[in-house]
Amino acid sequence: MNLEELKDISYRFMEKEYPHEAPYFHLAWEIFQDFLTGEPDSIVNLKPPRVRLNGDSTVMAPRVIQAYYILLLTYGEEIHALKESEEIRSMLMDVLSKKGISSSISEKIIDFLFESRKFAG
Repeated sequence: MNLEELKDISYRFMEKEYPHEAPYFHLAWEIFQDFLTGEPDSIVNLKPPRVRLNGDSTVMAPRVIQAYYILLLTYGEEIHALKESEEIRSMLMDVLSKKGISSSISEKIIDFLFESRKFAG
């Protein structure tokens, strides 16, 4: 898995969808890197974040990183060859749903994945 690609797409998504959180993305990324390099017995909670901004809004960066990690881990380089269709969208949604990612964030993540590929290619 290309971690730079994961970091890049996650950060660009955060800039677009949650610009107020983007300046703090590096903190979520550091936690994620700890998860990747941690001991097998260590536990890093990547479940929905408990941190709140301004009292009531949830910090989204950990979930965004986790969602793109799941997709890139599941499909690897093949993800770049997937043609956008309802069937493919449904397949990607199922993968994220099975891992506990909400449908609302999954839709945005998948939309951005295909959108960013259009501009890159």
